[in-house]
Amino acid sequence: SQSPADPLILVSERRGRRMQCLAASETKILPKFQNKLYQLPRQGHPQAKLKLFCSLAKLTAFEIHHMTKMDEDPWGMWLASNQALLSHVAFVVTLVICGMLITQITAPNPSGYSALPYLLSHMHGLEMLKAIQLGLGVTHFAVCVLGLVHYIKVAAPVKLFELYTLDQRQRQNVIRETRRAEFAPPLAHSPEGMRSTLKELNETQLRQTAAHHQLLQALKLRYDPRIYTLLLSPIISLYALLQNPYMYIVHLMMLFVKNPTSKAILKSLRIVGGGIASTLAIGIILVTMVAFFAYGHFYEQMNSAYMDATCPFSPQFHDGSVDAQYGWSSGTTCDTEELTLFQVVAVFIQSALTLSNLSQILDPGGQSMSPSFWRLSPPLESKDHNSYLGNLLILLFSLMWQTCLVNIITSLIIDSFLSIRLQQQESQAESLNMCFICGFDRVVLDDCRRCSFAEHTAAVHNPWHYMCYFMYVMEKSSSERTGLESYVHQQLSTNHVEFLPLSRSFDLEKEKHTQVEQLQLSRETLQSVIRQQERMEDMHRATENANQKLREDILEMKKALEKRDRVDELMHAAMEK
Repeated sequence: SQSPADPLILVSERRGRRMQCLAASETKILPKFQNKLYQLPRQGHPQAKLKLFCSLAKLTAFEIHHMTKMDEDPWGMWLASNQALLSHVAFVVTLVICGMLITQITAPNPSGYSALPYLLSHMHGLEMLKAIQLGLGVTHFAVCVLGLVHYIKVAAPVKLFELYTLDQRQRQNVIRETRRAEFAPPLAHSPEGMRSTLKELNETQLRQTAAHHQLLQALKLRYDPRIYTLLLSPIISLYALLQNPYMYIVHLMMLFVKNPTSKAILKSLRIVGGGIASTLAIGIILVTMVAFFAYGHFYEQMNSAYMDATCPFSPQFHDGSVDAQYGWSSGTTCDTEELTLFQVVAVFIQSALTLSNLSQILDPGGQSMSPSFWRLSPPLESKDHNSYLGNLLILLFSLMWQTCLVNIITSLIIDSFLSIRLQQQESQAESLNMCFICGFDRVVLDDCRRCSFAEHTAAVHNPWHYMCYFMYVMEKSSSERTGLESYVHQQLSTNHVEFLPLSRSFDLEKEKHTQVEQLQLSRETLQSVIRQQERMEDMHRATENANQKLREDILEMKKALEKRDRVDELMHAAMEK
């Protein structure tokens, strides 16, 4: 349970020696695990997300386990870690040497003589360049072979472990379905034979899965697409070294595909590929319509410009020295074919796709144009209405393509990059504001008085701690595991995540328990106060009753005194008589 910044030290009890992996800043495995962890889908069921996390953690632990096997060979470790850099350097320098050789062969020599004597006079330098190219080519080939060996030694077992895990999961699913069919109750509305048929089908599927497992063990690297790339790289390097150096283009294409920037570009094109294709299709349709219109209204002018641009006997190309050199007479005519509709459409589409200056199609000055453009109107001083129509056509054509469609395509590409960036920001914001393990957000965890969100994600539910624990459980011998470790290992083997605290946190539960206790204490206190109040009310009622009885007794005593006084008065009056 150490932080990613500290060295990650694992004790192998099975082999009785320490395995030390470099820190996250000194290795490429742990940062790669973190990048893949942030790329996991944030939406959907949390249990599925944790299953992906467990699979990723197991693969990372397995990869670190195999990387530690190379710690006795520092040179091999350094060569394996820098294989890509060495390959790229050798490849770039080889391209530079090839370019220098091509320049030496194709460039005109300053003396003006033919190329062969010039090359023979500089044979020593040329042979040196060839020797350098040969050495770099051999280096590139050796680096490609070392990369293949490194993959077979280290990365291939990781891929095989991943495939074996998936295949083992499929086998367990089939076994579970078979047992379910075996112990299932008879179907209410089906004959008894349906259950046996289902059992036979499951057994057949189990046998097929076992055969697939054996095939997977026999053809270990067949299902890994990376092995084909690594096998192709030495072949391409050897072919480029012995036969044709232009085959390095294939290797350059591989580097382009692996580059993160090129991956982002390809991802953006996949996002807006349909929009760009539909926009280009609309643009080509509009360009074709304009080409049809131009061919119908400006055929003579366009054909004349086309003949002037392509015929060698036109005034712009005709020269007496040329006639004398090739034996042409002054009356020689041009046999160039006339302009066709297909050529007009092709030129318009080519000019639009290459973003050429379409205004050059017009020839206001009456001069001849380049072979790529044919004027649509006669000279401007001719005062012909076709000239104004041609100017208007080119203006609309330029506005339609260069102003509207090109800007639409550019905006689509920019929007795709913006959407990719927004997705990354949302994923990063969610990873920074939500615990990956339990799924509680920052607001809930910050309300906890025991720990904040930062303390919770750093100490309580740190994904690195779970990954380290998985490595420890996978490395420990089965006979030395505790009951809890055996349970975790079994859950990992079956890709179950019930042991992980999904939507649970010890701090929140303890605080909730504390709050429940406080609430219970407050409830008991309130009940005690209520009981005391009830007793006081009873005493008050008893006092009121006593006071009422006392008042009644006083009234009776008053009545008795009044009665006695009346009797005394009557007796006194009788005595006087």
